[in-house]
Amino acid sequence: MSNMIVSILTPVWSLKNINASEVILPTTTGKIGILKDHASIISTLEVGVVSIKTDSEWQYLVIFGGTVIVNNNQMTLAVIGVEKAQDIPDTIESEFLQAKQNAENVKNQSDKVEAILSFKRSKARLEAFKMIKK
Repeated sequence: MSNMIVSILTPVWSLKNINASEVILPTTTGKIGILKDHASIISTLEVGVVSIKTDSEWQYLVIFGGTVIVNNNQMTLAVIGVEKAQDIPDTIESEFLQAKQNAENVKNQSDKVEAILSFKRSKARLEAFKMIKK
Protein backbone atom coordinates (compact mmCIF):
# COMPACT_ATOMS: atom_id res chain seq x y z
CA MET A 1 0.00 0.00 0.00
CA SER A 2 1.37 3.39 -0.95
CA ASN A 3 1.41 5.91 1.89
CA MET A 4 3.21 9.12 2.80
CA ILE A 5 6.93 9.31 3.32
CA VAL A 6 7.83 11.21 6.51
CA SER A 7 11.23 12.71 7.35
CA ILE A 8 12.07 14.38 10.65
CA LEU A 9 15.12 16.64 10.80
CA THR A 10 16.80 18.40 13.73
CA PRO A 11 20.15 20.17 13.92
CA VAL A 12 21.73 16.97 15.33
CA TRP A 13 19.43 14.06 14.46
CA SER A 14 17.34 12.81 11.55
CA LEU A 15 14.82 10.07 10.94
CA LYS A 16 14.03 9.61 7.26
CA ASN A 17 11.72 7.65 5.01
CA ILE A 18 9.10 6.55 7.51
CA ASN A 19 6.23 4.99 5.57
CA ALA A 20 3.14 6.39 7.32
CA SER A 21 -0.57 6.06 6.69
CA GLU A 22 -1.51 8.86 9.11
CA VAL A 23 0.30 11.59 11.05
CA ILE A 24 -1.12 13.82 13.79
CA LEU A 25 0.82 17.05 14.38
CA PRO A 26 0.74 19.72 17.11
CA THR A 27 0.45 23.02 15.21
CA THR A 28 0.21 26.47 16.72
CA THR A 29 -3.52 26.48 15.92
CA GLY A 30 -4.25 22.99 17.27
CA LYS A 31 -3.73 19.38 16.26
CA ILE A 32 -3.97 18.48 12.58
CA GLY A 33 -4.27 15.05 11.02
CA ILE A 34 -2.57 14.32 7.71
CA LEU A 35 -3.54 11.41 5.46
CA LYS A 36 -2.31 10.30 2.05
CA ASP A 37 -3.06 12.81 -0.73
CA HIS A 38 -3.46 15.70 1.71
CA ALA A 39 -3.37 19.17 0.19
CA SER A 40 0.03 20.84 0.18
CA ILE A 41 0.67 22.86 3.34
CA ILE A 42 3.37 24.62 5.31
CA SER A 43 2.65 25.08 9.01
CA THR A 44 4.35 26.04 12.24
CA LEU A 45 4.65 23.30 14.85
CA GLU A 46 4.17 23.76 18.58
CA VAL A 47 5.83 21.85 21.40
CA GLY A 48 3.86 18.59 21.55
CA VAL A 49 3.44 14.98 20.52
CA VAL A 50 3.71 13.81 16.91
CA SER A 51 1.75 10.58 16.35
CA ILE A 52 2.80 8.52 13.34
CA LYS A 53 0.80 5.50 12.21
CA THR A 54 2.81 2.99 10.24
CA ASP A 55 1.20 -0.10 8.72
CA SER A 56 1.36 -2.00 12.01
CA GLU A 57 1.51 0.47 14.91
CA TRP A 58 1.57 4.02 16.23
CA GLN A 59 4.87 5.72 17.05
CA TYR A 60 5.04 8.77 19.32
CA LEU A 61 7.66 11.51 19.31
CA VAL A 62 7.86 14.69 21.37
CA ILE A 63 8.95 17.70 19.35
CA PHE A 64 10.04 21.06 20.66
CA GLY A 65 8.60 23.26 17.91
CA GLY A 66 9.43 23.67 14.25
CA THR A 67 7.91 23.64 10.77
CA VAL A 68 6.19 21.04 8.61
CA ILE A 69 5.95 20.91 4.83
CA VAL A 70 3.55 18.51 3.13
CA ASN A 71 3.62 18.10 -0.65
CA ASN A 72 2.86 15.15 -2.95
CA ASN A 73 2.70 12.57 -0.12
CA GLN A 74 6.07 13.74 1.22
CA MET A 75 6.16 15.24 4.72
CA THR A 76 9.21 16.95 6.18
CA LEU A 77 9.32 18.11 9.79
CA ALA A 78 12.19 20.49 10.58
CA VAL A 79 12.14 20.69 14.37
CA ILE A 80 14.20 22.27 17.13
CA GLY A 81 14.47 19.00 19.02
CA VAL A 82 12.84 15.58 19.26
CA GLU A 83 12.57 12.78 21.80
CA LYS A 84 11.22 9.28 21.27
CA ALA A 85 8.41 8.44 23.70
CA GLN A 86 10.09 5.19 24.73
CA ASP A 87 13.16 7.18 25.88
CA ILE A 88 11.18 9.26 28.40
CA PRO A 89 12.04 8.19 31.98
CA ASP A 90 9.52 7.02 34.58
CA THR A 91 10.26 10.17 36.58
CA ILE A 92 8.40 12.35 34.07
CA GLU A 93 5.34 12.82 36.31
CA SER A 94 7.40 14.39 39.10
CA GLU A 95 9.32 16.46 36.53
CA PHE A 96 6.00 17.70 35.13
CA LEU A 97 4.70 18.68 38.58
CA GLN A 98 7.95 20.53 39.32
CA ALA A 99 7.83 22.39 35.98
CA LYS A 100 4.19 23.33 36.62
CA GLN A 101 5.03 24.67 40.08
CA ASN A 102 7.99 26.63 38.71
CA ALA A 103 5.82 28.20 35.98
CA GLU A 104 3.18 29.22 38.53
CA ASN A 105 5.65 30.71 41.03
CA VAL A 106 8.16 32.58 38.89
CA LYS A 107 8.07 36.35 39.36
CA ASN A 108 10.60 37.71 36.87
CA GLN A 109 9.15 38.17 33.36
CA SER A 110 12.28 36.95 31.56
CA ASP A 111 12.34 33.81 33.73
CA LYS A 112 8.61 33.30 33.12
CA VAL A 113 9.14 32.63 29.40
CA GLU A 114 11.66 29.86 30.10
CA ALA A 115 9.49 28.40 32.89
CA ILE A 116 6.44 28.22 30.59
CA LEU A 117 8.50 26.58 27.82
CA SER A 118 9.83 24.04 30.33
CA PHE A 119 6.25 23.35 31.46
CA LYS A 120 5.08 22.82 27.85
CA ARG A 121 7.96 20.40 27.19
CA SER A 122 7.22 18.43 30.37
CA LYS A 123 3.52 18.32 29.55
CA ALA A 124 4.21 16.96 26.04
CA ARG A 125 6.68 14.40 27.41
CA LEU A 126 4.11 13.22 29.99
CA GLU A 127 1.43 12.93 27.29
CA ALA A 128 3.72 10.80 25.09
CA PHE A 129 4.78 8.68 28.07
CA LYS A 130 1.14 7.93 28.89
CA MET A 131 0.42 7.02 25.26
CA ILE A 132 3.01 4.24 25.22
CA LYS A 133 1.99 2.94 28.65
CA LYS A 134 -1.63 2.27 27.57
